[in-house]
Amino acid sequence: MSWICERDDGTELVGHRGMPIAVDAAGAELPPGDTESTAWWRYDGRDGRPRATGLLAGCECGWRSKAPHPITWDDREATELRPLAVWDGLHAQPLLGRDLPLPLADAMLTVYQQLGKVAKARPLVALRVVRELEAIAGTAAHQATVQARSRGVTWFEIGRELGITRQAAHQRLGRHVLPEDTSESLEVAVPAPTDPDLSGLPEPHRAALTVTCPACGSAPGELCTSHSGTRTRKSDVHQARTKAHQAAD
Repeated sequence: MSWICERDDGTELVGHRGMPIAVDAAGAELPPGDTESTAWWRYDGRDGRPRATGLLAGCECGWRSKAPHPITWDDREATELRPLAVWDGLHAQPLLGRDLPLPLADAMLTVYQQLGKVAKARPLVALRVVRELEAIAGTAAHQATVQARSRGVTWFEIGRELGITRQAAHQRLGRHVLPEDTSESLEVAVPAPTDPDLSGLPEPHRAALTVTCPACGSAPGELCTSHSGTRTRKSDVHQARTKAHQAAD
């Protein structure tokens, strides 16, 4: 398995794929790999294979974490979380210019692990914790947004970090920014209207498009839509437009 170092535009930073690297009791690295035969969990001491005692966070560029992390043999996912967090926080994110303070990364990982355990044993308590975390995160988001906007950060950048559009970010957090903050337009370009596609519409029915359809609300010159408004109709089946066509005759 490997971890991808991904830029903001979704492209990979080549040469910096991370991976957990098994080490033995002496601290010597055991050959990593992406196949089942060389994955770290295969080094379990069986069938003549060496036994791993810990995992380093590693990168194909040669970077390694300073100390190995313990292995929980019956929980691969939990075992890999710590080296992944270390590779991401100490190596990948600094390379991308958005490193996370290690104490905060440690705290987030601890919360994730503990909350997962509580969710299995006491689900209602876990839900209450989630509510509290959402409140804390909301307050932090408001504070961060005010600071970011005061430093000239765009709504696009704020939305990107939240995983939403700039319009959604502004709608969610804009009320926490000073009213005079008008440094960035949030208008979205609207494409110019185009003539409806009349291909396949019988010639006699085209005259009926000169009136508004009271059934679906389509304006003059627009095709009728289904009653749910989800698709256009290629035949004029609404009575008002049919009568308009008859009157034109």
